[in-house]
Amino acid sequence: MPNFPTPLLNLLNWKNVSLKIEATSATILDWLTINELTALQCQQYLEVGSDTIRRIEHPEQSAFDVIETEVAWQQTADAFLLSLPSLAEEIRQVCDCAPKCLADKSEKIPQAFTYDLGEDTLPFVSVPYQGRPFDLLAMAHEFGHALQIVSSKNSKMPPVARECCAFLGEVFLLDYLKRIETSQTIGVSAAWEHDNHTYLKPDMEDLCRSLMTVTAPYNYRWNYPVARVLATKLVSEKSEDIFAKLFKAGAAAPKILADAYDSFRE
Repeated sequence: MPNFPTPLLNLLNWKNVSLKIEATSATILDWLTINELTALQCQQYLEVGSDTIRRIEHPEQSAFDVIETEVAWQQTADAFLLSLPSLAEEIRQVCDCAPKCLADKSEKIPQAFTYDLGEDTLPFVSVPYQGRPFDLLAMAHEFGHALQIVSSKNSKMPPVARECCAFLGEVFLLDYLKRIETSQTIGVSAAWEHDNHTYLKPDMEDLCRSLMTVTAPYNYRWNYPVARVLATKLVSEKSEDIFAKLFKAGAAAPKILADAYDSFRE
């Protein structure tokens, strides 16, 4: 890893970003540097996001069958196994062995998170599960974070790529639910579309404004619109090989994302 100054290293620190604690001295330039992005690349990705938001539909939510917590966790693992069979060993390791808290403790800890406990230790996953469509997406999102940590052997992945892995996990779940034709599909799809409006509207607008100045203080939510666009693009190509390379890449992930995106445009 390059010798980044402290503000940039803070952006890579799982103990900070997993809990969305801000790296207060970092700026938009630091964020671009740590993610190996240029302002022009960012703008190109965000233009794709703008096109996406205009095509979003809002399916009506039908009856939703709530499933038990452990069933939901196993279903999430099954979704990853379907889309990432080459990482079956790592997926089972996260599913069966990773420490986790899936109890509803939303009054004390309202936000799901994944915590990297260091080398040779499985990450800790926390999801305040209540059985809602958003909870299923959150579970898939955090499973994606945990799998990325395990697959990359704790190599520090920059935040945009890290969130891309987590968003891929959400799509894996959606694809799985559609395949098994469950009543959960419409509700979870609606939750995904609802989140799209957040990531590709206010979050993207804030990032666009911040790119206009070199002094904008770091905001973790900048990672979401770029990661959402890249994840959606990767999924459209349905390349399990690229998925696996990304989850295993760690610090090398930005180059994999950039090369994949460029190849899709050719």
